[in-house]
Amino acid sequence: MHLLYLLENLMLPPSGCILLFLTGFLFHYLGKKNISLTLNLLGTVILYFSSIPLTATLIASHLEYYPPLDNGNCNLAHVKSEAIVVLGFRRDEEGKEYGGPASSGEEMERLRYAAYLHKCLDIPIFTIGGDAFKTGISQHKLMKESLHRDFGVQVSNGNGKSKNTWENALYAKELLDQYKIKHILLVTHAWHLPRAVKLFERQQFIVTPAPTAYTNFNSAGRGIGAWIPSARAVLVNQRLLHEILGIGLSSIVK
Repeated sequence: MHLLYLLENLMLPPSGCILLFLTGFLFHYLGKKNISLTLNLLGTVILYFSSIPLTATLIASHLEYYPPLDNGNCNLAHVKSEAIVVLGFRRDEEGKEYGGPASSGEEMERLRYAAYLHKCLDIPIFTIGGDAFKTGISQHKLMKESLHRDFGVQVSNGNGKSKNTWENALYAKELLDQYKIKHILLVTHAWHLPRAVKLFERQQFIVTPAPTAYTNFNSAGRGIGAWIPSARAVLVNQRLLHEILGIGLSSIVK
């Protein structure tokens, strides 16, 4: 997992752009100025467009096509799911204020919405997420602790073996078959749902998508600001490009 993470980060912006620049400088040193210029221009264009809110907004508009379940007033009579499944994300490895690893801010966005749905529907909640980087504690355990501590929600059960979305679906099937649960509310970020839904449906689940944390920028990232590079746009674009890679891979590997 560490190797895959490293390779992905080297390929995606901004690291991929830096590699293009370095390769361009190498060709310049070797006297191949046309190749050098092409690589440096390509790196500049990719770096710019991967650093602006406009790119993130356009990509997200194609990924975040599932609508919200409701408008926050527990108007969920149309939902017939038997359980809530919330997928883990990244963690705060140190979690100094909690005395050890804790759910990250992004994971808390998923947990907050899962807790809201649980309180509206009063159906069991299951947390799915393993220990991809072998730290000794799974995302399932961190999420279970956070739901209880921060939201007063008891987790029915979970699985802490998965290292990616494909394994999330695989081990969720193994777990929920024990409860004879087929119809689930799947909670994750709006940009992550298209891939997650397909993978869970491959495991014969009936999936009701429960998107949360849609991609958006404040006024500084709109209008002319959508064309101005920002650190947040770099992070969001990298995350969305990671998701596009994941969708491509999951369509190849059945």
